[in-house]
Amino acid sequence: MRWLGNPSDQRIDSVYVTETREMALEEFDGFSMNLHKPRDWLKGKGGLLCQGHLCVIVHAPGRPYLFVDASGGDSVQYLARLG
Repeated sequence: MRWLGNPSDQRIDSVYVTETREMALEEFDGFSMNLHKPRDWLKGKGGLLCQGHLCVIVHAPGRPYLFVDASGGDSVQYLARLG
């Protein structure tokens, strides 16, 4: 898993949101602690477009927004966090 952009200078690549996935707290916590685990709902999503990443926003109440690019696979390949 790689960060979108460079976390040391807090720069992020362009992000194009293709879908939003709302989760319950338990589901979100399980997802965020196992980012490399294959997920059916990520399969075939993500990739690059115009020097930006196609991302799924993953969110749960009280948790940060995660921008996830699976780059056509079924697990997180690129990640950004907001909040």
